Amino acid sequence: MIEARNIVSEEWARAVEEFELRPGSITETVVARIINRIDEASHRELGTFYRVDHDGFEGHVIGTYLTREGKRGAVLQQIGTKVVHVYSEKWLHADG
Repeated sequence: MIEARNIVSEEWARAVEEFELRPGSITETVVARIINRIDEASHRELGTFYRVDHDGFEGHVIGTYLTREGKRGAVLQQIGTKVVHVYSEKWLHADG
């Protein structure tokens, strides 16, 4: 999600220069809404609780990742400890 936000922000900056957009334009309002929705979506995932069936690990999302191959996953911190594990999306099942 952060990557999407950066892309939108960069394209907005280019459009401002290229088309000489003025502050407060309707286009600026639309872009701001898009960026806000991207931010909301990415923050919703943080803190989500997951249980990993194959190893019994339970924890909350403290971050996400995207591999060079395009696979997504999450970094979970175990409840009550400082232990973290990373899991591909295929292993994550929301619970609670």
